[in-house]
Amino acid sequence: MTTTYVNNVYDVLLVTLQKLLRTEFEEKVSLEGFEDENGSFYIRPSSDEYESHAATSHVRRYQARIDFISKGTNLHQTKRAERLKRLIFNNANYTSGTLQWIDGRSASVDYEPEFESEDETIKMFELIFECVIHEAIS
Repeated sequence: MTTTYVNNVYDVLLVTLQKLLRTEFEEKVSLEGFEDENGSFYIRPSSDEYESHAATSHVRRYQARIDFISKGTNLHQTKRAERLKRLIFNNANYTSGTLQWIDGRSASVDYEPEFESEDETIKMFELIFECVIHEAIS
């Protein structure tokens, strides 16, 4: 018998975040790497932690890292971060079809993450997104 499952990390967390960011921002949003150093987002998984389970379901806490890179000023970077935090706040409980997350939040923003570039005008911030996904197991 083949095991059936839902890829919550990719299908619920990453793809949904990508969709939200693409509707809000004009910059490119990728799940595989930065696409444009003049302004782009890069979303990737960070952690997946067990919280609880019942007979036919389990609850997990997920984290994703959302990085933004641009040749903009500090003002440009902080405007993007604040707008992203508000977008996340506005979608703290998100449902799309049968897939959903609850308690979505921007856990932290780092304006000086480890980042190497030969171009000193390139700036980056890293936002950690957290949410809880309750998955029914049938």
